[in-house]
Amino acid sequence: MNLVATPVAAVNGVLAHALRGSVPGLARAGRWRDLPTRLLWRAGAAALVSQAAWWTSILIGTLTS
Repeated sequence: MNLVATPVAAVNGVLAHALRGSVPGLARAGRWRDLPTRLLWRAGAAALVSQAAWWTSILIGTLTS
């Protein structure tokens, strides 16, 4: 399982980095609500997948060592 969670986190990171390029040029003071809804959903999904894969990997590593 850990051999799956780690690559999932890595691939998700690459996709999240590409998603970052989709963010329109907002001022540094821009707010989340200024982003398109679809982009917010994609960013939220990327964050959830990242956290799930990260904590799965940590948990498995801790339990098996």
